[in-house]
Formats: sequence, structure tokens, C-alpha cells
Amino acid sequence: MHVVGEATTGPPALQTVRHPIPDVVLMDIRMPELDGLEVTRQLMDDPRTSHCKVIVVTTFDLDEYVSAALALRVCGFLLKRSGPALLTEAVRAAVNGDMLASPQITVRVLRHAHGTLGRDSETGAPGLSTRGKVRNRVGIAAWAWEHGIAQPSEYN
Repeated sequence: MHVVGEATTGPPALQTVRHPIPDVVLMDIRMPELDGLEVTRQLMDDPRTSHCKVIVVTTFDLDEYVSAALALRVCGFLLKRSGPALLTEAVRAAVNGDMLASPQITVRVLRHAHGTLGRDSETGAPGLSTRGKVRNRVGIAAWAWEHGIAQPSEYN
């Protein structure tokens, strides 16, 4: 792994990612001038950088951020207190096309979803029993939010 650039505010972050274009971007949520979610949105909308794997790394354990990040198809959502080992695993997962979230995030999402998984006859949503649709815990969270089974405000 090689660090090819870093930035502390939003606009320079966009420029840094655009040359050279990295495989994985570690993105904080709260940055001056342009927040990390908006930077991620712009990266995903730009054909030159849309293939970059973005991992959100933040101190802010807010469901609104998790929901917005998942909607942007980030490859991970880590709390900074998770430590370097999980960060390394998240980068490896992103490179391999997988996703990883901090256990604290995953536990909240799964606790809520536990009673609703597989209830497609009640919700009308596709069931999780179909293999290949949901690859891991972050995928489960994204699936639950996309199908209206879970909402960020329900975890507070």
C-alpha cells in the first residue's frame, strides 16, 4: 500500500484524488469548505474517479452519515477509534470488491434488521435469502435502507 496524496479540506481532496487517481480513498466526513460526503458524491459522479473505492473514516457515529455514505456506495464506514488493524482490513476488502464497517455500526443495523430479514411477504422487498445479493454486513445495511426496512432515525 502506498499513500499517493492527502488533503485536509474538501476542494484540495478532490484535486488530490484526480491526479494520480488512487484505488482506495480514505475520506473523513467533516472537513472544512466541502464535507466528505459531498466530495465522495462528486468523485462518484466523475467518470474519471467513479471507480475509486471510498472508505469513510470518521469520529462521528451518526446514522445520518452512515445512511448517506451507504447511498453513495462507499466500500466501508469506520470509526476512527476502530484502530489500524480494521483500517487495513477495510482497505484490503475495498480492493477485493467487498465492504467493511466498524462493529458498532454493524451491531445497530443488524439489531434493528433482525426482526425484518426475510419478511418479504410483509414488506414486499426482495428477501435476503437469495444468495449473491448481500455480500456482507455493510451490504445488509444498504439493502435494508434501500428497501425501507430500516431508517437511520430508528437506531438512536
